[in-house]
Amino acid sequence: MGSLKQIGTVEEVSEIVCLIRGLPHASMDEEVIFESGAKGMVLRLDEDYVYAVLLSRENTVIRGAEVICSGEALSVPVGDSLLGRVVNPLGEPVDGKSILSNTKNMPIERIAPSIFQRQPITKQLETGITLIDAMMPLGKGQRETIIGDPKSGKSNSVYTAVINLARMGIISVYVTIGKPQAKTKAFVEKLRKEGVLDKVVIVMGTASMSPTMNFVAPYAGMTIAEHFLYQGKDVLIIFDDLSQHAKYYRQMSLLLKRSPGREAYPGDVFFVHSRLLERAAVLNKDLGGGSITALPIIEIQERDLTGYVPTNVLSITDGHMLYDIGLFNQNVIPSIALELSVSRLGGKVQCPIIKKLGNAISQQLMYYRAAQAFAHFGTDLATETKQRIERGKRIIEFLKQEPYEAIKLTHQMVMLHGLNIGVFDTVRLDKVKELRKQISAFLQEDERWKAFTESLSDKKPDDVKDEFKTLFDILSEKFINACNIVEATKTEGEENQASGEMVAQKPNGRKEQKIEAAKLKEVRKKDEQAKKQQEKANKKGLFSKFKKNGYEGSPAVPAAGSIAIPDGYDEVIKDEKIRYIPKDQTAVEGKPVPEGFDLIKNESGSYLIRKEPTK
Repeated sequence: MGSLKQIGTVEEVSEIVCLIRGLPHASMDEEVIFESGAKGMVLRLDEDYVYAVLLSRENTVIRGAEVICSGEALSVPVGDSLLGRVVNPLGEPVDGKSILSNTKNMPIERIAPSIFQRQPITKQLETGITLIDAMMPLGKGQRETIIGDPKSGKSNSVYTAVINLARMGIISVYVTIGKPQAKTKAFVEKLRKEGVLDKVVIVMGTASMSPTMNFVAPYAGMTIAEHFLYQGKDVLIIFDDLSQHAKYYRQMSLLLKRSPGREAYPGDVFFVHSRLLERAAVLNKDLGGGSITALPIIEIQERDLTGYVPTNVLSITDGHMLYDIGLFNQNVIPSIALELSVSRLGGKVQCPIIKKLGNAISQQLMYYRAAQAFAHFGTDLATETKQRIERGKRIIEFLKQEPYEAIKLTHQMVMLHGLNIGVFDTVRLDKVKELRKQISAFLQEDERWKAFTESLSDKKPDDVKDEFKTLFDILSEKFINACNIVEATKTEGEENQASGEMVAQKPNGRKEQKIEAAKLKEVRKKDEQAKKQQEKANKKGLFSKFKKNGYEGSPAVPAAGSIAIPDGYDEVIKDEKIRYIPKDQTAVEGKPVPEGFDLIKNESGSYLIRKEPTK
């Protein structure tokens, strides 16, 4: 071991922290090896002592044991052989497969590329998630925070992006920090089932590992990603999640007797994350032009963005996507709250068509939410407002995507164009998902339109107007018309009683459909008016006809309400007859029958009716 520089002695052991004397030339992040074979990392330097944290949770170090300073920073193996493997934060395989080969060790801490080694972010990273690609676009080399409450769908979006990018040949490094091992294994099995595991590296830090191992995990993952970066490749790295990472660092810092600050975090917690995320970049052409796109995940409680760690990470990154637990519970997936999310790059990385459509759909959603809030007051809405609400509902349905369901960016353009011009306004909501799959399959299988959609990224909106019109004529004939709403209604007026029922047949075009809907609306309006008039007449006790007992058209019959109601009775109408029901049966028993009335008795009690007129 020619690289060994110094030998010291353990003076004190406290959980995962060791106080060491005799290493005067030790440096921060340097690897130390204890007499028992355990490894540690230097994290604090004092005048007479060195503080090192153990990497293993099992503490086999005792007081008085010798410790060797390696003279090298903690490092992990990197290489192409890590693709398709699951490793721990030290780069050791934990998937039960063979040991790694053709690798070299690189330090977990590296200086971020300088401004002269970078180039502007100009290319879009296609996640396959329409809501993100169209309205919250990611650029290759960008850093975007994914933030939200627990169980709000953050990881599901990440999984979908990883699978979609792997199909496109883009490498992903997925780093877990303090996560359940079973959840990570389930994701690995999904990758294997989809046949894309060979494009992903999993760095697994679990809750059963020591705080030090979980603290090291994101730096190890970034070092592995940098290996592919300097090969000129595009890489996506996900840190799941940095809020948990900060908690592990806080635990270590308190054990190292560092002064606590806000929320008991040490003062350098900002630097811990900034030096990590600054390593994401787009290299210039001289260095290969590769990129690392970083997606740090932050977990919050009840949409509180004001916490110490969330505000730190938000200030470091180029934007954030807020996942709303309320939307998730409404089955709106991905549950991104657009009004509270932002991307500092936006349309700079998008092609002209998706940029224009994304802005238009965002505007439509804004109108929809405003109209929906107004509709809650129960007031009558204008026709235009109703149309916005109906279109907004269909936009929401089209933007919903199940976990692992990815849609090509060019297919997104076609569907977003249809939403923007209102082609899908009459589509049944429960048919939206099926229709979306049918359109995607058609665009993928039809040679003519497959070539057309693949060329959309290089064209401007005005260049494809005629082609879009022709395409949607075909799609309407094949799929859309079959998913349109067919209204059927049965009225209760006299016209319906004579004719049986009225059914609105499916119109051939949108104009005919509007005319038919207007007719149905008018019929319903007349029926409603007739009901109100009948109810009003009933309340006043008036009849236009008496069909029984010779009352029909007889002028001798006084109208209901013209004779004074006897004391202690209520006037009611039943079976087209006026009856006077005692308010209290016991109060009227034994009393004489009022003049002009007959007393009727039955099992349920007694009541009065007017005497029949003399014919």
